[in-house]
Amino acid sequence: MERNIAVVGAGHWGKSLIRDFYELGALHTICDTYKELCTRN
Repeated sequence: MERNIAVVGAGHWGKSLIRDFYELGALHTICDTYKELCTRN
């Protein structure tokens, strides 16, 4: 079963969760009110 996870809030803990879910291939969406936190560098 494929899992698609959305992370709401890219702050302190969000960054860790985003990294881990991305590495697992399960990350689908990142959402935060601060656009700068959601863009790739």
